[in-house]
Amino acid sequence: MKTKTIYFAHSHKWMNSKRKLKIKEILESRGYEVVDPFEHETKLVKKWGYWYHENRNEDYANDITNKDYDLVKGAKELFAWFPVGSTTIGTPLEIGWAINMGKKVTVLYSSAHPFLWSKRVNLYKLYISYQDFKEDKPLFTRD
Repeated sequence: MKTKTIYFAHSHKWMNSKRKLKIKEILESRGYEVVDPFEHETKLVKKWGYWYHENRNEDYANDITNKDYDLVKGAKELFAWFPVGSTTIGTPLEIGWAINMGKKVTVLYSSAHPFLWSKRVNLYKLYISYQDFKEDKPLFTRD
């Protein structure tokens, strides 16, 4: 059986968290090959000598966005995780890229924010709690 690839968009703040690892395991158990952008970040850390959040600059940001764009483009779907209190720029950008590429986008967010219901956004699935995601009980699904 051919594995589906899913880009796992999330903030660097949670890149080593236990919850992130559990989400990745669940996605894998559902037949996905998970593309984690931070696993690909190590090549850029070797090039630059540090993590981007340690010393932000435009050239490094360009390298990251080019890498992430290519990873989103190569994946079949996108899964975005916004933990409670999450403030991230990259994840919404990645969602926009995936939607513009016509990919299915699933979001795990702590509420049913009205923007997420928008037909223009056209999410494939929305989960509003980790438990709902774990039990595969989305608030809604669109095809």
